[in-house]
Amino acid sequence: SPRCLIAAAAVHTMYGQKDKERAVHKSVAADSFAPKRKHVRKIIVDSWQYGKINILHELAKEPMLEKSQVAFKAFTVIHKLLQEGAPRVLQRSYAWLPFIARVEHHWARSGEPQYGPLVAAYGHFLRSKITFHHKHPLIIGSLALDDYKKKIQNQPEVPLQYRLQMLSHLLDLQDSVISAQAAIFRQRRSDLSEAKVACLVPLVVESDAVYQITVHHMYLICDRIENLEKFGGLLERFNSQYDAVRVFYDNARGIKYVNDLIKVPFLPADSQSFEAVGAMKHLVPQEEGPVQVLPLMDVEKYMSESASAPPPENPDARPASTSYDRGVTAEQLAQMQRQEEERKEQERRQAELKAEQGRRAAEQQQQQALAQQQREQAQAAMMQHMTPEQQARHAQLVGEAARMSPEEVATHVMKLQNDQMMNAQWNHQLQAQLMGASQRIMELEKLLMERDAEILHWKQQCQQVSMDRDRLSNMLAEESRRATELEDQLMEVNQRWSEEKKRNLEKKLSLALKILRDDIDADPGASPDSVLALCEQIDQHVHSVKAGASSHDTEALADEISKMSATARRQNEGANGVAQFLTDDAELQGSINKANGEAARATEHIIGVVASDPHDTELIFEACDAALALNEELREAMLRLKRAEECEGDAMTAKAGEELATAASVIERATQQLLEAKARADKELEERRKNPGSGTGIDVNVSSAILEATMAITQATANLMDQAQTMQSETAARTSAMGGKAYKKDLVWNEGLVTAAKDVAATVSELVRKANDTVGAEELEEEHLIATSKAVSAATSKLVLASRVRASPNSDTQKKLEKASSSVTRGTRNLVHAAQAASTAAQLLKEEAEDAELIGNHSLTATKIREMEQQAAILKLEKDLEMARRRLNRMREASYVDK
Repeated sequence: SPRCLIAAAAVHTMYGQKDKERAVHKSVAADSFAPKRKHVRKIIVDSWQYGKINILHELAKEPMLEKSQVAFKAFTVIHKLLQEGAPRVLQRSYAWLPFIARVEHHWARSGEPQYGPLVAAYGHFLRSKITFHHKHPLIIGSLALDDYKKKIQNQPEVPLQYRLQMLSHLLDLQDSVISAQAAIFRQRRSDLSEAKVACLVPLVVESDAVYQITVHHMYLICDRIENLEKFGGLLERFNSQYDAVRVFYDNARGIKYVNDLIKVPFLPADSQSFEAVGAMKHLVPQEEGPVQVLPLMDVEKYMSESASAPPPENPDARPASTSYDRGVTAEQLAQMQRQEEERKEQERRQAELKAEQGRRAAEQQQQQALAQQQREQAQAAMMQHMTPEQQARHAQLVGEAARMSPEEVATHVMKLQNDQMMNAQWNHQLQAQLMGASQRIMELEKLLMERDAEILHWKQQCQQVSMDRDRLSNMLAEESRRATELEDQLMEVNQRWSEEKKRNLEKKLSLALKILRDDIDADPGASPDSVLALCEQIDQHVHSVKAGASSHDTEALADEISKMSATARRQNEGANGVAQFLTDDAELQGSINKANGEAARATEHIIGVVASDPHDTELIFEACDAALALNEELREAMLRLKRAEECEGDAMTAKAGEELATAASVIERATQQLLEAKARADKELEERRKNPGSGTGIDVNVSSAILEATMAITQATANLMDQAQTMQSETAARTSAMGGKAYKKDLVWNEGLVTAAKDVAATVSELVRKANDTVGAEELEEEHLIATSKAVSAATSKLVLASRVRASPNSDTQKKLEKASSSVTRGTRNLVHAAQAASTAAQLLKEEAEDAELIGNHSLTATKIREMEQQAAILKLEKDLEMARRRLNRMREASYVDK
């Protein structure tokens, strides 16, 4: 029944009231946390469902004048309710202004440092917003531009002054937003609790919506003017506000709480540019008198006194009167409206009176004609229905009337006519009343049936609505419960995720510190260029760390720190290797080691700062800047080492040329010695030819062949050294042609060339000495001669290889050098063959003599003794061979160790 429905609705409203009281109380709790979204959402949803619940009444129960946190969080809830609540909330909010002003002025005078200035600035903004919507009711609380465009698309054109008035109010509202956010950002960063930064979310949304509508109206004004001076200073105000709004968005973008809830708009460095087009100027009506553009809050005083005179809805739909635009008072506006209404009411009454008089005259004429017709019809009908007696009576009366005097007859007729007319009128009136009553009864019956059907329909609708309400209430309760559970789960997941991110960050930072603090060895293969490349990588990693700190992305920050630590370790090893192996300058080594150590400590300092607080952007930036400066010092030390290497390379190049010249002079002296030995050998051969039986030792022909082969080797080696000197001169000349700066000073190549030249000179001198010893010797030592000749071939090959490193591939000198090396190789091969042939012949003769002696007539005992002696000799030789091989290996190993 309707009573049950009303009772159920009352109970549901009562429970909704209690839920809202609980939500309001929890949302403005005196703590440093932001109002929970589920409580604010409950308040907003109730504003759409329960129109009689007053949020201001609930807030008045809270200690807003005793606790500044409660007042500030209450203003945040009011702001969100004005943006997202039902339209009736925005309509009734104008009555909240005294309450908001009282709280604002109380905390502005309190001197409380934390929330007092914030409550004062936020309260002024809320009063500005409420006043703005009271003056422009077509704009909803969220200031949605698309909704506003739909409402004004069919409105008539208005004078330009009304658009300028609304633009001024929009700029005033933006100023109040800027003042509110500036009060928040003036707080120290450590004092910005979650409750303080929570209001930045609706402020950013409010500022962006105001900016969009402002730009839209400025473009509309540009279409209706031909000169930008028509803005009257409003364009300059917009440009001056632009930088402040852009800084506001940049500051809000750096707060994680804001970025997690909304996407902060991005404004370019330059503001919007406007151009006066004037394409729609002819459509703009002209104002009759001058209109003063007033600020937003100046007219609040008399508007609160005269709430019945609302301001204009919007500049595109011109209202009946706009007191604040025309400069008149509210009393004058009300008097003008009353006079206009009285005049219109008087004209309407006169028109109705004239119409009523005409209608009554027409009805009277119609009634008279109808009465005459009814009389005639009644007389005819009466005669037809009379009985003979009545007709006789009628005839008698007529006879009597005939006997009457004319005056009597006229009087009687008149009387009868009057009676008949009265009866006809009464009959007509009764019939009309009966017909009207019948028609009214039918109408009432029809209306009753319609009302019964309507009552039945609405009963059914109420039952359906009640069922729907109960179902929706249950669904809402279930959804609220699920939303609460999901929100709790989300908070738990976010907490676990944050803890996991923190653990991962700590793990990666610990691993990075371990990489830096483990034992670091010197890299023997490092070079100044490789260390410089690592310095560039370190700079890139440091800049990436700064970018990660700016974006508050801890995962990217940890990854970049891991990469930076690995690169820093390689840089440390490389710098140690360069200082240890590539320079003997103690001062340069000290500067490199000092810069390397400070750069490593700077990297560790960055890791320590991030480990202490990964969100402290300022400290991380300071540590990164210090690391970049110290890395630059290490780069300067590497550049000084490169310059020292270039100087040392020039000295080594000069030394290589000197050694080649020295080796050439040594080979020249060795050639002269061979010529002298050849002369002695020829002289001895001539004497033996004259005296065949004279002379002992090596055959003179063999000595002569060895000397000739050695001379051929010496001449080829001399040619080789000449070509090597030419190659060295060409290389030096090519370096000079490049401006004295080669692409790379190769110390290894210079050292190799010097060593190869020394080896060639030494081995040739030894070969010449061995060849000279064969002249007049008793026995040929072919092993020494062969080994020395092979050493000459190896030294020449090393020289050719060392020169090939720096030579041009198509150089003629290089080709001649390789050809001379081939000649040396052929000479050494011929010498080896000659020595082996001579040794083989001598060995055969010696073996034949020994065999004859051994096979001679000896006893069995003597033969056994000789066999044992030969076996002992073989074992001794094998032992000496093994020991000689070991000594050779040790000599080679010692040479590597020395190097």
